[in-house]
Amino acid sequence: MKNRKGKETKDIFINSTKEDGCVFFSNDRNRKEFSELPNNSISEEIKNALNDPDNNIIKKLDTIIEKIDEINNNNKTEIENNELDSIKEELKSTKDELKSTKDELESTKEELKKVNEIYTDRYMLLNSTYDCFQSLSLEMKERLKNISDGNNICLFIVSLTNWNNIEQLWDFTKKRIIEGDMKGVNELVDFFYKAFEVFSEANNNYKLIEPVLNESFDSDKHSIRGNKTDGVVEKVLLAGIYNVADSKIINKALIEV
Repeated sequence: MKNRKGKETKDIFINSTKEDGCVFFSNDRNRKEFSELPNNSISEEIKNALNDPDNNIIKKLDTIIEKIDEINNNNKTEIENNELDSIKEELKSTKDELKSTKDELESTKEELKKVNEIYTDRYMLLNSTYDCFQSLSLEMKERLKNISDGNNICLFIVSLTNWNNIEQLWDFTKKRIIEGDMKGVNELVDFFYKAFEVFSEANNNYKLIEPVLNESFDSDKHSIRGNKTDGVVEKVLLAGIYNVADSKIINKALIEV
């Protein structure tokens, strides 16, 4: 059998029976048998270690190897010491392979974590923007069909990288606010902000004008809904847009004072 890096690994099979108290180790090169360990403790511990559901295999194999050394030193078994040594080496090799596999799994886990972070950063915004568009009323989506194709997510995303489409979306959103038809307007405003964020991922020439509550009305940056002509910002209805290169204001922010 080969691991992920193409290295040959051993397949170790365990067979323990009550009749003869034997444990068999086998791999591609040999098959060994040892029996009648004191109370069959070593054989049971090996079997339990290799089937440990708590992922403590490596630690338990270390303990078993230490016990085999103790048996060798005390000469308390009829099994030839060289056979125990061979089994011990096989266990050590298995432990090394398990450790290597564990390290590979940890590495894979980190790679998957990075992939997930990339997905979160790059694609969650796209999905949430598309979902936001789909949540709009049929009437609104029909009005916006010349701006964005909501039937194909790829074409939808591409359409949001076009400045003319963003500007038309802003105009449409402002018009609905000015007309006082507030049904679905909050959802429309949310969609504009998400669409502008998608646009900004591909274009950094434009930024939003986002007034702060209680700041003084500025006729150069703000447009008031209603009959008032001065005051402080009480509510931001729609952010404005300006050109970063020359600081030219493209659309004034729509506010209430």
